[in-house]
Amino acid sequence: MRERHDELTASVGGVRLPNPNSLHAAIYPANVKAWRNRGLLFEDVAQPALWDAAS
Repeated sequence: MRERHDELTASVGGVRLPNPNSLHAAIYPANVKAWRNRGLLFEDVAQPALWDAAS
């Protein structure tokens, strides 16, 4: 996901438009197909969402 974000921002001069402060991100099946059924790989790096009441 980070690689895709970096590609996108590089393609528009390094600034995420139209709102540089936005935290929105989209994940498409083709972008994560290689990790299907391997969610435990992300267990150590997963962070709660900013709006997660448990955090």
